[in-house]
Amino acid sequence: MNDLVSEYQQYQDATAE
Repeated sequence: MNDLVSEYQQYQDATAE
C-alpha cells in the first residue's frame, strides 16, 4: 500500500496552499 500513500501525499502537496 505504498502507491496509495505516495499518491495521497502528492494530492496533499498539490492541495496544500
